[in-house]
Amino acid sequence: MVRYSFTVDAQLRITGCDRAFEQAFMTSQELAVGAHYADFVTALADKGKDLVLNAMQSGGPIILNSYLVRSFCGVYSLDISIAPIFDETGVVSGAQVSVCPDSIGNRHMQKLVDIRKLASTLAHGTRNPLNAIKGALAYIQQKYAGEDRLVEFAQIMDSEIDRLNQFISGFLGQAYEESDCQLTDVNELLQKVVGMTGLQVRSRHMSIVLDTATVPPITVDPFHLQQAILNIVNNAIEASSPGDVLSVSSLSETIDGQVYVVIAIADSGRVAAWSADESDGTRRSKGRGYGLFITHEVVRSFGGKVQIQSAGGVGTVVRLLLPAAAPEGIFCS
Repeated sequence: MVRYSFTVDAQLRITGCDRAFEQAFMTSQELAVGAHYADFVTALADKGKDLVLNAMQSGGPIILNSYLVRSFCGVYSLDISIAPIFDETGVVSGAQVSVCPDSIGNRHMQKLVDIRKLASTLAHGTRNPLNAIKGALAYIQQKYAGEDRLVEFAQIMDSEIDRLNQFISGFLGQAYEESDCQLTDVNELLQKVVGMTGLQVRSRHMSIVLDTATVPPITVDPFHLQQAILNIVNNAIEASSPGDVLSVSSLSETIDGQVYVVIAIADSGRVAAWSADESDGTRRSKGRGYGLFITHEVVRSFGGKVQIQSAGGVGTVVRLLLPAAAPEGIFCS
């Protein structure tokens, strides 16, 4: 098992880390310093209070064995040691944190490293093809300006190419880009997703139904959430057969006093069901599961969770639960 260590200041911002930390999170000390530790490590909390902050406030060390972390790839444990750091006057100025994940936790981190490597390669490799597609699209828009339906889809494609280019530019500019969080209308986002996948659904002789309810806004990065939803929708399309119906809906639920906006994607997929695999996360019976892994990570980063109900020959319902926007303003972790 790999043990890694890092130090933080009184605001829980990273001030240093060891080589094992750099390798575990595919970063460097220069990039990590200044970021909140929870940008890399699962937030360490007990009853809603940060354990690192607790150690600094108490002035004494905290040692936890088998601290349980629940994630979509299963439950894994961490051995944690937190020791306050004192300045020359005896005042607590920060803390040193040492973390040792069990084998499942190590596989979880390795999954993130694999995705970051893959994403970096894809970012470099897709930029030039995207520019070529954009040029060809401009020609099609001029050539078939009288075809209203074609123009509508061409405009969607053009807009998405621009957003992808912006995303890639930001991704290549820094390893950890802050999300562009904003108040977002889920129903507008779902309408866009259904429009983007409409041609694919029709080409497979399927149908897609959108059923939205009146829901409160949520605070998310709409581009990232859109990609997360598309991952689920595309998986559902792959698992379906001609004549199947794909349902996309929204509703609101209150769980333990927290209002959630729920995005539900349901298929009648007779081809394959989702299966749980502790090393790769939850995934279809084929594929490496990166799309669903990314969806889980995106939803988790916005304070949400993913629920999956699946049975072979019956279909799958994937529910993305995202907290309704706080009235006091925009917050994004």
